[in-house]
Amino acid sequence: MATSNNLGDLLTSIANAIRSKGGTTASINAQAFPSAIMNLPSGGGSETEDAFVTRTLSTYENSRVSTIGSYAFYSCSSLITVSFPNVTTIGSSAFFYCSYLTTASFPNATTIGNYAFNNCPRLTTISFPNVTTIRSSAFAYCNYLTTASFPNATTIGNYAFTYCSSLTTISFPNVTTIGNYAFFYCSKLTKAYFLTSTVPTLSNSAFYNCRALTSIYVKSSLVTSFKTATNWSSLSTKIIGM
Repeated sequence: MATSNNLGDLLTSIANAIRSKGGTTASINAQAFPSAIMNLPSGGGSETEDAFVTRTLSTYENSRVSTIGSYAFYSCSSLITVSFPNVTTIGSSAFFYCSYLTTASFPNATTIGNYAFNNCPRLTTISFPNVTTIRSSAFAYCNYLTTASFPNATTIGNYAFTYCSSLTTISFPNVTTIGNYAFFYCSKLTKAYFLTSTVPTLSNSAFYNCRALTSIYVKSSLVTSFKTATNWSSLSTKIIGM
């Protein structure tokens, strides 16, 4: 459910999508949304995937669009699998509250917006090989997610994976910045791989309450640098060279 602060933005986003898909600039209020949506032509649309999507949709694949707009699939509770081969940017809250979403494939995405997959509790399979930026709370409360591997990510935002309670293994070989509470309460996280060429900047609360974390793997040549770096030093007993 949208908060009162976000409801206005959500309604505006839906109205803008209806106007864009319908090729009109006319004013439209929330009461008219159902009939306006039913009258939309099939196909078409802009390169930004911000259309209001039917709540009965379970699988969605689209190779046409390059950008997914904010709230595009917000609260699509029947959505199970999504694939966007050519999308490069995923907007804020794009898949927020997609409670049955299990698989998300974005082979060319480079940016994941704030709250993009927040509260997708059944998300288990993700593919983001080219993502460089993971913004705040992007995967928060993805309770079934067990592994997070982002080979090209350089930035992990604040609260990005907070309360991912099944997350056991993470791998970020190119990360340079890890935000506040990025892995807050990832209570089953045991292994972290940071095989970077330099020591990433680490928030002092990034691994707060990750009590199961036993092993942080880094390049052997950087073990000492990690163990003495700001905020990494408190994790020195867990740092292992490889």
